Amino acid sequence: MSDPTNYKWAHQRIKKLWSDGKTEIRPHAQLRMSQREIDILDIQNVICYGRIVEHSKPLHLWRYAILGKAVDGSGMKVVVEINGSLIIVTVI
Repeated sequence: MSDPTNYKWAHQRIKKLWSDGKTEIRPHAQLRMSQREIDILDIQNVICYGRIVEHSKPLHLWRYAILGKAVDGSGMKVVVEINGSLIIVTVI
């Protein structure tokens, strides 16, 4: 990725990886999903209809926070990384 601040491009890539099924949900995210009663449809809703609100590079991959709404309308955030696939890091 040449410009990590190009949120439009990044979000299109994230949605494409999601729709192609190229997604990995990290154990930390699975734990948070269970604790916060968040399911895969909530994550899908945020990825498809939310908006990227920030990015960072804590290690070697760019990380994006997507703010949106769960299926029930409550606000939530999904944090993802892109590494040839979509990695769900955590859900808040």
